[in-house]
Amino acid sequence: GLLTETFLKPMMGEGLNKLKKLTEPMPDPPQIKVVDLAAQPTLLIPDSARLAGIDELLKRNFEKLYGYINYMKIPITGQHFAIYHNWDPDGIIRVSAGVPVEKNSKGFKEIKYFEIPATRAVFAKHAGGPSSAATHNAVAAYMKDFNLVAKDYIWETYLYDAAMQSDTTTWVTWIYYPLK
Repeated sequence: GLLTETFLKPMMGEGLNKLKKLTEPMPDPPQIKVVDLAAQPTLLIPDSARLAGIDELLKRNFEKLYGYINYMKIPITGQHFAIYHNWDPDGIIRVSAGVPVEKNSKGFKEIKYFEIPATRAVFAKHAGGPSSAATHNAVAAYMKDFNLVAKDYIWETYLYDAAMQSDTTTWVTWIYYPLK
């Protein structure tokens, strides 16, 4: 008994401290639910890239969109987003960078006015880091469990500005899978 107190107690304390350090920074599981969304007028730039080029494509196209919107003094009505029209990690991914604006705003050249139709969608909140793969996998499992079928596109709304928030643990992304 005396040896247990002397030798094992410090080892158990150290082990519990290591376990605490490993488990505390783990993100909360994604919040997933079905939501009804109103129609959303937007300005967007349709484009495409390979997976490795998506971040640069979105950065470039958001800069163009915000530059145009600010120059034309178009009111912004929400957070910027990306619509993924397909997902092909080994090929070309069609993606549109978009910004919600007032109805009937005018685009110019590659900047198009588009109204995302009112829809019912599976919603998930992803917190922390740019990789949302685990959250998308959780949405896929949720949809399978409830026999839900998505349309042929999804979108992610970004509640952060990567240029202003370098701490990726503070990033929040809303993910929508519109339902058929």
